[in-house]
Amino acid sequence: MHYAEGVLTLKSVVAAIWVLDTLHVVFANYGVPTSLEYIVWSLSASDLINVLVIFVVQRFFAHQIYHLCRSQVKRWVTIAIILFIIGLAWVSTLR
Repeated sequence: MHYAEGVLTLKSVVAAIWVLDTLHVVFANYGVPTSLEYIVWSLSASDLINVLVIFVVQRFFAHQIYHLCRSQVKRWVTIAIILFIIGLAWVSTLR
């Protein structure tokens, strides 16, 4: 199955996730045990990029579900998904 109208969107989402995940790995300081002794700026940057990755992926899934739903329930399903995503983001920031 080929959908010409969705190819550019899907490639853009994959490219954005790839770039954001690469930045996440760069900022994460993997393999540097001394970086775990104190909080550095890259830890906050890594968390921010991780949140952006989650947002892009969840937004893409909500968009796909929106297009798959019947016209009567599109708005309500999309609103429910967005509220769920916002709720998860709020709960995950509580520490």
